[in-house]
Amino acid sequence: MPENLVFNLLIILGTGLLAGVISKRLNIPMVIGYLVAGALIGPGGFKIFVREAEEEASKSAVVQTAENAAATEEFAAPDPNPAESPEQAAAEAHSAAMVSQNEILDKMADLGALFLLFTIGIHFTPSDIVKNRKFLFLGGPVQMVLVIVPLAFVAYKLSGDWRTGLLIGFAASLSSTVLVFKSLAEFGQSSSPYGKRAVSILLFQDIATAPILLVIPLLFPVGGETGNIANTFLLMGGKALFFIVLIAGIRLLFTTKGISMFSQLKSVEIMVLFTVFLLFGVCSVAERLQLPEAIGAFATGVALSENRLTSQIGALVTPFRETFSAIFFVTLGALFDPQILINFPVPTLGILLGLLLLKLIAGAVAFKVIGLSVVPSLAMGLGISQLGELSFIILQQGPFRTEHPQLYQQILFAALTSIILTPFFLKLAMNVVKKRPIVENVPAPEPESLLPDDDAKHRGIVVGLGPIGKQVTQFLAGSGVELTLIDTNPGNFQELAQRGFQTIAGDASEARTLKLAGVHKAHLVVITIPNDVFATDTIRAIRQLRDDCTIVARCRYKTFVAELERAGADMVVCEEDEAGQRLIERMKALL
Repeated sequence: MPENLVFNLLIILGTGLLAGVISKRLNIPMVIGYLVAGALIGPGGFKIFVREAEEEASKSAVVQTAENAAATEEFAAPDPNPAESPEQAAAEAHSAAMVSQNEILDKMADLGALFLLFTIGIHFTPSDIVKNRKFLFLGGPVQMVLVIVPLAFVAYKLSGDWRTGLLIGFAASLSSTVLVFKSLAEFGQSSSPYGKRAVSILLFQDIATAPILLVIPLLFPVGGETGNIANTFLLMGGKALFFIVLIAGIRLLFTTKGISMFSQLKSVEIMVLFTVFLLFGVCSVAERLQLPEAIGAFATGVALSENRLTSQIGALVTPFRETFSAIFFVTLGALFDPQILINFPVPTLGILLGLLLLKLIAGAVAFKVIGLSVVPSLAMGLGISQLGELSFIILQQGPFRTEHPQLYQQILFAALTSIILTPFFLKLAMNVVKKRPIVENVPAPEPESLLPDDDAKHRGIVVGLGPIGKQVTQFLAGSGVELTLIDTNPGNFQELAQRGFQTIAGDASEARTLKLAGVHKAHLVVITIPNDVFATDTIRAIRQLRDDCTIVARCRYKTFVAELERAGADMVVCEEDEAGQRLIERMKALL
């Protein structure tokens, strides 16, 4: 019923909001809060959903049974098979309500998964593959194979089905890109040799998800009939090839025609509608081709990636992504039944420890193969030993959940627990690698801007979009300077992105972000961030790419002025000096 759906959404979003607030207070990833909160309100916890659905279904069943009994007594002879008792009808209603509720939860989780995969796809760039190809195509396959092969064999012995074993192996081989990358950034290791290797392995896992999702329908065909395997593979390959050509065409059309059109329209409403329409349109095409909808969501993100509107699109869909990510993770937590741990504690904990140990060893071997020593390899292997967000999507494919409910719950417990333990594992790993720094001399690649090739008379970059950054942006835009805006927080430039400004979400002290912003075409760079250390790093990064553009930097403390100038700033505006001068001017007016 519609009112039940609204109630369920209300409960899920309210739970996600409360879990998010608590997670922020405790300084833990919100994903963990969502999963734990979902387990508490789901069918295996306080049964908030089931109780409401069960109550209505039970009342209807009791009333219907009573009416049937009255009619039987008045008009019919005694029936050797009497009608169900109210208790039996209520029990059946409970079972039906549970199934109906799980279907609703699955659909909500699927919708959240589509937005999650779209976000991963839009951050996927071919340049990252080329830049880290050595780590990616060596470390990634080693890590995944070392997890899939032994785990698929063990799962086959437990389930008696080799296809189920392979499905579990696929799911367990993936790690959490979101949690690992966020932790690397927080510890300042995302661009370090350790971070590059970890990100390369995670990137390979994300890429491998696409063929995995294509293989699963071949393992579990609709109707359960495999038919001619060769023909099935050829048919699926043909559909996949057609789909790839379609996505390549969409990407080319958007790059050549769409970008200029949307830049001229400068309408946030049209951009949002186009993005959501394209997402669900491509997913629908994938479904018609009997490909997983998840492939469609990931492909849509790839089609819109690596262009000058990518950051703007990412910022505009942020509300959708955050909302449906909360729904996705809360509903996943709600699907977990804690009773599995009570009924089968030893095998359930054994599966958890076995998975963590296997992934630690596989990760350590992969990191060792791509150049790390033993101790850092073990530490980084521990850091990626969790199951990832995409693992849940893999586990939802096929009949695994319905045919092996006990094993599914045990794997789900291992996945949820490994994610909860991830912050502690990553903190330990970062503490180990920070004591063993690696210095690699890698030549800086040539800048490749995502901006158009046309050369504006004046082109500038503003770094930092706080109150001061926005004032500078308004002045320069009014003076005819074509601007690109950089900030680490997409929310800061959402309003400016809606007005048609070119925006980049990223760290301005990294060469890749500066290249995407078109630093090699800029005549002026204004740094307005209120952090003198970060401003110094940004200036140095700019000077490594450009030595002939003008850099104007904001400085909070006078002691850093000389440091900013040595880094390469042409003009430094110190807040202490400016504030002192303004105070003196005001006092002169009073005297």
